[in-house]
Amino acid sequence: MVTANRPELQVYVVTEDEAKYRHDIDCISSIPGMRASSLSPLSYALSLHSIGFGSVAVLELPFMQESEKEFLSLLTATANLPFVIVTDEPLKYLNYAGKGTVQIVMREPGYTNHLPDAVKASYEGAALIVERNTLEKRLHEYAQYLEMINKIMEHDIGDLNQAILTFSELLRGAAAPQNRKIIDNILIQSKTVGNLINSFSKLAQLAKGSVEEMTVKPQDILSSAKEGMAKSGNENGRHIASSVSMQENISVLADAHLPDLFEHAVSFVAGMNRAFDKFHVTAREALTLKRSVVVTIAPEGLPANPMPKSMSRVDDMDTLLRGNADLMAVIMLSKRYEGSVSISVSEHEGKAYNFVTILLPSAS
Repeated sequence: MVTANRPELQVYVVTEDEAKYRHDIDCISSIPGMRASSLSPLSYALSLHSIGFGSVAVLELPFMQESEKEFLSLLTATANLPFVIVTDEPLKYLNYAGKGTVQIVMREPGYTNHLPDAVKASYEGAALIVERNTLEKRLHEYAQYLEMINKIMEHDIGDLNQAILTFSELLRGAAAPQNRKIIDNILIQSKTVGNLINSFSKLAQLAKGSVEEMTVKPQDILSSAKEGMAKSGNENGRHIASSVSMQENISVLADAHLPDLFEHAVSFVAGMNRAFDKFHVTAREALTLKRSVVVTIAPEGLPANPMPKSMSRVDDMDTLLRGNADLMAVIMLSKRYEGSVSISVSEHEGKAYNFVTILLPSAS
């Protein structure tokens, strides 16, 4: 959203007749956080390469003099360019809608009241796509780093750690009682390193696979949730419980790593909510832009609607990714299944808590 702490949003009203649409320019400029000016189609096209992210074009269509088709082709060929089409003939431009960066406003009585919201929606749609692309690029980089680190961990460090573990176990049997405490500590640390190597190996495997139709049963999610609870509990010395609500069977497009998605998601939510020991998983079918399965994981008994703050910006996600293998696994898998993940923060009775919502494509 356009807020006071964000630089003013520059809006270019692209028109062949500035005087005719002066009211649109004034209307947009009257909105706090927005600044509007007019440009001819030719001027805007020539300036397109120098117009950076953070601006929106409002196109007063149809054009009478310029080649409208060529102009629109130029705009749609520019990646993630937000623009609003204002027209008397919305059906004529319907094929440009649905891109996430384009809004259409029909000229009818009171249409200027809808202009600011259309500008905001267009800008936020473009911002979301840019952030998603940036996140996907970083995920790809992380996956490459992970593969490289995994090779080192498995072969170099893994072989050395196994030698230390084997030698320590042999040494312990012959060691004097006063030395066994030292050897026991070596064994504990060596097993911790071994678990870390296994985690890296498992995470590297999650980046590979092919998607197919799969049927998820309530007991499948409950089993994965228990694994995630146990994983988080063992790491933090907590006893954690989980419950699941879903219809009998749900069909999704996924692969054999789908249980890992639920396990890592539950472990992540439990790790982010140290003040809670009971968590609930809800899975249901929903009709968004296409039929999907919505999975929500939250502390039990607390509302899980994505308000007031959704941690979806790249900076927040990047910070979490750098230190959380569970989150990285969840995002990698959901992306491979052509789904999405949102991490949200809310508050209940003075307690802040996090919850995760995963959107997966339905196979039904």
